[in-house]
Amino acid sequence: MYSSPRMVPGLTTIIVAVSLGGCVRDTKPAAFYLLGPTATPATERIEGPRIIVGPVEFPRYLDRPQIVTRHSEGRIEIDEFARWAEPLNHTVPAVIAENLSALTGGTRIVPFLQIREMISDYRIVAMVSRFDTDEAGNTVLDVKWSVLRSTDKSYTMARHSIYRSNTSASDYEQRVASMNALLLRWSEDIATEIQRMDSASP
Repeated sequence: MYSSPRMVPGLTTIIVAVSLGGCVRDTKPAAFYLLGPTATPATERIEGPRIIVGPVEFPRYLDRPQIVTRHSEGRIEIDEFARWAEPLNHTVPAVIAENLSALTGGTRIVPFLQIREMISDYRIVAMVSRFDTDEAGNTVLDVKWSVLRSTDKSYTMARHSIYRSNTSASDYEQRVASMNALLLRWSEDIATEIQRMDSASP
């Protein structure tokens, strides 16, 4: 005759406690980070040229909320508990636009995602191939970017720029600060080029 197995007193409680303990360990709250402008605001505000920043394209490995760390031999690490508060393809054009506005004093500089149909004098388009920090703390922004002059519908300048800095690989706040610094250097190069082109316009 079949008989059901007897439960050992307290065993169920132990199993539940162990299971819950495992869940607690695996549900560490994620920390969220956001890139931001770091250029010193201009003391004088001018109307300036109308500039749209974007689109800025990113590779698939960066098209995710998790922050990525690059390791040797092409391996990357995706941290589930360190995440971007907004997608990079939204944040970076906004940061560049804010930096350019501060650097030039211009009041008519907007990211592409904010205003798509605005009539502009210049448009900045870019394709990022790398924007991350490696296990040694080396942060790299590798970007191909162009300036489109709206009057003749042609790319009047194209450049491949690589910006580097070093920071703590384990401290995400320092990593974000380092990435902001690289975005500022890129913004400075864009501002210099637009000012040169604008002054050369008839």
